[in-house]
Amino acid sequence: MYSSEVSCEPLENDVNVAYPPLMTLTGYELDETVVAPNSVLPLQLQWNIQSATDMDYRVFVQLIDKDNPSELLGSGDSTPKQTWYPSTSFVAGTCFNDLYTIQLMPDILAGEYDLLVGVYDANTGTRLNGQSDEAEYLLGGGYLITQAVTVDPTLEE
Repeated sequence: MYSSEVSCEPLENDVNVAYPPLMTLTGYELDETVVAPNSVLPLQLQWNIQSATDMDYRVFVQLIDKDNPSELLGSGDSTPKQTWYPSTSFVAGTCFNDLYTIQLMPDILAGEYDLLVGVYDANTGTRLNGQSDEAEYLLGGGYLITQAVTVDPTLEE
């Protein structure tokens, strides 16, 4: 179990997206913004835990075209801390940084795409609805990262 003294180093981009009553996304860092098809894109997220729970929640990270968000172009769902910190062990007041990896589809076309981040119930698939003052960045219960990802097939060569 984690204690509330877990260190939380600041990340490059500050956000404030609540997934009540569970947790709040407070930051992200995306080191790579130009990638090849079929590659893995790392994304660092920062979470603040609002309350303990006995439910099993997962984080989803998806590469999408916001004009056609139902088509997944890459994804990387995970229990927080790569299964080391399940939501059933959450301690209110804890802050932690967490690395997620998005596996891009091999047949993705060249272009600019968006990352969508959110939280869902692992047993039912039901998403928690993200809440933010930046409502224009909310989509399907998730939060659209404002930093675009460019897919460049010439990087495969």
